[in-house]
Amino acid sequence: MDTLRIEFPFDREVFEREQMLIWHLLWRKRKRTIKNTSIFAVVFIVFALLIYFEDTSGNIYWLLTVLYVLYVLHLFLDLRLSKKKYQKRIDRVAGRFEMEKMDCVYEFSGDMLKYKDKEKQFEYNWELFLYYSIYKNYLLLFHNDNMKVPMLIFEDNALYAEKFEQVKSFIESKLEYRDYELIY
Repeated sequence: MDTLRIEFPFDREVFEREQMLIWHLLWRKRKRTIKNTSIFAVVFIVFALLIYFEDTSGNIYWLLTVLYVLYVLHLFLDLRLSKKKYQKRIDRVAGRFEMEKMDCVYEFSGDMLKYKDKEKQFEYNWELFLYYSIYKNYLLLFHNDNMKVPMLIFEDNALYAEKFEQVKSFIESKLEYRDYELIY
């Protein structure tokens, strides 16, 4: 099989979008927890109000309601602070990569995928990857050890449309496709 070599110049906006995608994928389950806990809090508020109007003695629903509301606030604040912290870290790394002109090269061959930039160089055997998926306009490669967070991300945008199609067609020949929505 021929080797496909693709060079990507560093693009800060693409880098930041790809990194935020990782954050969103990591926090996706936590967001569901916040939503479900909020629903329970509303249910307990309704029960507490119904019981309050009938009997005002020792209402346990008020305590549960307050606890659920505080828990939802805690989860929500944790989500927001984590996102803000992650965005600052991405901005710092993107600034450094932009200054160093951190262009990267991918080489796709029959037995491995190679990655190289000014700092690092990796060689991945195809056996390391479990499958690939497409989420929104991103091609995600998942590895065996962590099936929830992608190891490599390629964005399909107007700037790299031709390169994306080359990468996609090569990966389609090497890995199994799984629908991303079914992974979670």
